[in-house]
Amino acid sequence: MIYLKKEENNIVALTLLEKLPISFSGVAEYLFWFKNDLTNLESTFILDPLVNSWRFQEFNINISASTVLNTGFYVYQVYGQTSGSTNTDITFSGAALVETGKVYINGDNPSINNVYR
Repeated sequence: MIYLKKEENNIVALTLLEKLPISFSGVAEYLFWFKNDLTNLESTFILDPLVNSWRFQEFNINISASTVLNTGFYVYQVYGQTSGSTNTDITFSGAALVETGKVYINGDNPSINNVYR
């Protein structure tokens, strides 16, 4: 599970390259899709990795106060895309699903530490 605090820089490391099809060797950015467990509200955004090594990709995820992502649990999916893509549609044929999981966004309780759960 990924734990994110709102209005903070959250550094998250994921292992994504090993899950990409060989035809996606030029992937330089990733499409993130979040869906709230209770409200079904969806949000997508594109991120370039801060670190892009052969073993892991590190991202800075900052959930601003003005975003539609409220405190709560979400399902997330990450799609690999070629560099320069502006696609935010997860059904786009040029995007390859490389990760899925759960994320918790905390915006109301600053006493919870940002640790692996």
